Amino acid sequence: MVSVVKIGGSLAYDGRLTDWLDQILKHAHQPIVIVPGGGPFADEVRQLQSKWQFSDLAAHQMAILTMHQFGHLLASLRPKMIIAPSVQSIRDKINQGISKLIWLPEIEELNQAQIPATWEITSDSLAAWLSQQLDADHLFLIKSVEFTNDQHVSVRNYQNPDIVDKAFPQMSAQCTCPITILGKEQLLEFNKVLDG
Repeated sequence: MVSVVKIGGSLAYDGRLTDWLDQILKHAHQPIVIVPGGGPFADEVRQLQSKWQFSDLAAHQMAILTMHQFGHLLASLRPKMIIAPSVQSIRDKINQGISKLIWLPEIEELNQAQIPATWEITSDSLAAWLSQQLDADHLFLIKSVEFTNDQHVSVRNYQNPDIVDKAFPQMSAQCTCPITILGKEQLLEFNKVLDG
């Protein structure tokens, strides 16, 4: 059993970030793979592309590396979380009993999977792709949006340009696991859903 948890890069400046990491660590024996967003790092790539008009391929590769930047930040905040660069390395580490991982996607692996180099695909869609590769039990998208009370969005094919990327409906269509979108305040709701 493994859950994939995408943590939005928009939480990079939010005090709730460490609360989420601690909440994930509390599930000591359950394998959880964190997919870091790009957040402010990716925003910088967008601005530079707007200025210099470099290719979408270069922008896509740079955006993947922004996930690495945020991922290293997360790993530094909580060293018990171990970095894994590929799908196979995630499987290997879980088989070794390592239960908390941070995925820093390899550009070459994504290229081999023929994932298009476009801004329509962000870490949301990559989290959906990873969930398929790992045959995950649940995919969570943690966003900086605020849902009221204990609301959450439980979805398969979901599209809202303010919440998930444009490619998410297509990329998540092959997911066999439940997909839950949570706001940054919904740590208790995360526990409820994860614990079933």
